[in-house]
Amino acid sequence: MTLGIAHREGETIVLDLLREYRPPFSPETVCADYASLIKKYRCSQTFGDRYAGEWVVEGFRKYGVHYEECEQTRTELYLNTVPLINSCSVALLDNERSCSSSCRLSGRLQA
Repeated sequence: MTLGIAHREGETIVLDLLREYRPPFSPETVCADYASLIKKYRCSQTFGDRYAGEWVVEGFRKYGVHYEECEQTRTELYLNTVPLINSCSVALLDNERSCSSSCRLSGRLQA
């Protein structure tokens, strides 16, 4: 389960924070940790895919963060992000796992 926090600087979207929990993990612990980070960035809501149904929505609600499910699928979100990355409209963090995951997904989508 991942969390990214970003802000806009003019026409550029800047990724400020990237966190990941890899299984096995406690959903309760992840929601508590991520809600704390979200609040440190003075946010009160987050957006995400429909991963694991209602427990994510409820988990964040318990810690005072509104979780809104995106209408797009994870793949659609990625496909819509690729042009932004290619046009340098997004400033990403130097994160090896994120880069390799994006490259693997990009290769599968092009095949």
